[in-house]
Amino acid sequence: MYNIKAVANMLDMPTVTIRAWEKRYEAVIPERTESGHRVYTSEHVEDLRWIKRQVDQGVKISQAVELLKQKKAQGESVKESVTTEGQFDAQIQELYDAVIDAQPERIHQLLDFYFSQFHHNEVFFNILAPTMHLVGDEWENNNLSVAHEHMISGIVHQRFQRFFRLFPVNERLPKVLALCPQNEEHQLGLQLFTLFLRENGYHVTYLGAKTPYEGVEDLIEAQGIQIVCFSVTREETHLEAVEFITTLNEINPELEFLIGGSGTEYGEKSKTAIYLSNNPSNWKKWSEDWK
Repeated sequence: MYNIKAVANMLDMPTVTIRAWEKRYEAVIPERTESGHRVYTSEHVEDLRWIKRQVDQGVKISQAVELLKQKKAQGESVKESVTTEGQFDAQIQELYDAVIDAQPERIHQLLDFYFSQFHHNEVFFNILAPTMHLVGDEWENNNLSVAHEHMISGIVHQRFQRFFRLFPVNERLPKVLALCPQNEEHQLGLQLFTLFLRENGYHVTYLGAKTPYEGVEDLIEAQGIQIVCFSVTREETHLEAVEFITTLNEINPELEFLIGGSGTEYGEKSKTAIYLSNNPSNWKKWSEDWK
């Protein structure tokens, strides 16, 4: 369930517009909390996104709502179909071009448009992640400067933080600490996994890239952390995480540890941690097993 502010941020549209569409056209009928506040389901969000897409294409709001109701009556779904290979190539290319040209305002404009047109997971996983990998490859090949890489990384982190705060927390779920080893600079994988956790109700304390280990034990105790997750992209940082996990496990044997990232393919694995692939379906299975 999402409040109206969260929905407005997800769809990049004013709350007053959402309320107007509800009142004048019954675009969606949100549920109400005991205190009378609007709350929206995922289906409501998809319906509003579909209506917004029609309006952006020139369809009158009244006609768009009527079309939506007809689809619903016929049992048709308005949710975007499963992504096929190459579906977002155009978006990746135009976003990458904006990075090459060092145009942060253009990047923000493109992202505003993408988030209004597609589910946020599609934008993060199918547009931003491939673009970031492309930027990283070009940087390693000396075709892009570190300034370009830092620019897009900073923008992605801003967007991540915006969505990170949107989702309600289920207090019955374990608290999670998310970090990269102190020599790990890349945090995209950790951001994506953390976004998955937050969307599924987990309380997450996010420390991010290059986390110093000093004080982490105290933070775990103070926050009541039950799960600690690491993201690594190199053998060096994988081994670093394994060593730190051994230390934390000796201090608190009740902790559960998760490791993910391309670096897990190299070096000796931890006998204590659970290794997760980059596939969200694998993350979902782990979460369901935990619950």
